[in-house]
Amino acid sequence: MGELIIRPMKRFTGLINQGVVLVVFDEAANVDARVLYWLRRLQRMFDALPLWSLFLSRNNCIQTLVPADRQDYYSLIFDSKLRPLDPFLGLQLDFELHRRFRDRELHQDELRKPLALFATCGHLTMFGRPLWRQVSNNWYLEVSNFVTGKLLSAPHIDTENIDHVFAVLSSRLCLVPAKNTGGETLVSNAVNRHLRVATAFLNQTQSKLKITIPTEPIVAEAAASILTFRPGIGADRLWPSCIRTFRARLLRGGLIENGVNGELYAQLLMVLARDYVSVTILKSQIRPATEDLTSWSRPFSLLQFLHTLLGSDELRLGSVTPTTTVGSDADLIWPLAFREAFESALLNFTHFTSTETHLQSTYRTELLHDLMRQCAALQLPSGQATWDLLIPMYLGDHNAAFDPESLSAVVISAKNETSARSLKISSEDLDYFKGLSQPVVAILLDLGVTPGRRPISQTQLVQHQNRPPCFGFRVEGSDSGSFSVLHHQGIRQASGGVLPPATENDSVEYDTAC
Repeated sequence: MGELIIRPMKRFTGLINQGVVLVVFDEAANVDARVLYWLRRLQRMFDALPLWSLFLSRNNCIQTLVPADRQDYYSLIFDSKLRPLDPFLGLQLDFELHRRFRDRELHQDELRKPLALFATCGHLTMFGRPLWRQVSNNWYLEVSNFVTGKLLSAPHIDTENIDHVFAVLSSRLCLVPAKNTGGETLVSNAVNRHLRVATAFLNQTQSKLKITIPTEPIVAEAAASILTFRPGIGADRLWPSCIRTFRARLLRGGLIENGVNGELYAQLLMVLARDYVSVTILKSQIRPATEDLTSWSRPFSLLQFLHTLLGSDELRLGSVTPTTTVGSDADLIWPLAFREAFESALLNFTHFTSTETHLQSTYRTELLHDLMRQCAALQLPSGQATWDLLIPMYLGDHNAAFDPESLSAVVISAKNETSARSLKISSEDLDYFKGLSQPVVAILLDLGVTPGRRPISQTQLVQHQNRPPCFGFRVEGSDSGSFSVLHHQGIRQASGGVLPPATENDSVEYDTAC
């Protein structure tokens, strides 16, 4: 007892006289009850001094840490009934980012930082919890292994473990746990062991917590590495195994909400495509183990992404000048075909995050820039007109100072209905992009439609005054005949059933232009 408590406490006495002292006990639930009993007694001897104690535990153990007086009698305890205290939820996120933005010079340096540097450990660890800054100067593989251990509470993923699968996929997709006992258990385990964060009490008497998954690019980077690489196992085995568990035990088990419009399935397709693009790039490169550059957050080509997602049919990507639809108020025809217009276009998203705020053109470039800096794409709120997903895009030199004028986006509308839609993009659909100088890509996914002979329409160019040129095309169906990314080994079989049955909607206009 003297070695464990008394002698250390005596050493603290000298420190207390110099100022406030905070004593932290990590994993306090694992401390023997008799040690806690004497520890509490000793702490009470210092009640007149500026000594604070913080007990940390991932287990619900308030009865152990604060027992009733019959177990730990103390004359100053008048009420021994256990009750929840007012919660203090003060985990500060993006601490390093805020520090730099408060400094005028550092702020400007951050805004000018080249796109290529967004893929470094030093940059990615600015976002999320301050913990990541402790390893920000380490080699990439050390950082990746450190974050992986924190995310999984294990060195490697167990693809049959629903907590592991939820932890990894929720770091990359917008997953909504079901409001039932199974969903609550899933969330509880995620908070206790897998980096999920409690942000507020919704119902204190029933201990209902609001849980959030903060945008932590370094965690999404680690999750991408987990899903695509393990010694002796590659993406063609890990991704399908995770999807099978996700489909069979999380979706069909009623633990995760699937939605009705197919946005979750669309997110999965996009993340799969970008991962297989990165796998192709990394296979052709030899990288030193000591570098700071990450593997999965590097910029990649929009054309290569679409090729992986949809296939190699030249007409599908508009290698020839596309059909042009000009608004009545337009005064300029874009001179380039699709492939020429987007030859230099780059994406860098590793994950999707969500928002409850509708798109506002006032903050257009700021939002697109922030998303690229966090290697994120965005799921838009359910009431957002026309578009469901937004992926930021850059059409400039990724090694030069970042130029906001080179920003644009890929916007996606996903519907899981049996009736096809027309590819008619109005000026109102492009209001958010008013004033952008770079062209926009619009993709309409009719996931519930039975595909015809050509499931992917020829690219159309839509132009309206004061809006950027918009290249749009529509995709029918949801299987490997429409999305080439599903041809990868095991993906097509594993993903079957992720998309819920299509709904009827007879009021939708059929597309005759394509």
